[in-house]
Parts: sequence; structure tokens; C-alpha cells
Amino acid sequence: MALSRKIRDIFSRFRAAPPGKRFTMLYTRIHRRQKGSLFAGLSVGLGVLLILAGAALSLVPLVPGIVVALFGLGLIATQSKRFAHWCDLSECFIRRKFT
Repeated sequence: MALSRKIRDIFSRFRAAPPGKRFTMLYTRIHRRQKGSLFAGLSVGLGVLLILAGAALSLVPLVPGIVVALFGLGLIATQSKRFAHWCDLSECFIRRKFT
């Protein structure tokens, strides 16, 4: 299966999951298939870089750096069950507050 197809599949399952359980389900799905801690380290490292890039892009006018930072948070959530749970709680809070 091509990498782009895998990413599309993961994202579509993520979107289809019920709010408040998305990140935990993503964590569980990733950890069923994961092989080794090298992938985990790379995911967390890339997540941190995306968060920093998002913060830097936020300083440039008309560039939505928060979107890049959110992808970084999602990558970190794939490697930490506690962080995934926190993201689920945050999603529910944000949905209640702004909808």
C-alpha cells in the first residue's frame, strides 16, 4: 500500500471517529502496528518541529501557523496515551465552547 494511501486511510478513520475518542483511537491503531522505538522517536521529534514551525509561521501575516502546530500535536498524540486522552478532552471542551 502506498504511503499516501495509508495516510489518507488513517485520516479518514480519524475523521469518522466520534469526538472525544479520536486521538485515543488513533493512538491504539498506531500502536497495534508500530515496530520499534525509532518510529516513536521520529514521530515525537517531527511533532515538536511542526509545533515550532507553526509558532514561527504564526508570526507571518496571513499564514495559519496554528494548523501546522495542530498536526504536530496530533503526531505527538500518536505516541502518548496520556497526551491522546488530553487531546480528546481538549477537543470536547473546544467544541462545547465554540459551537
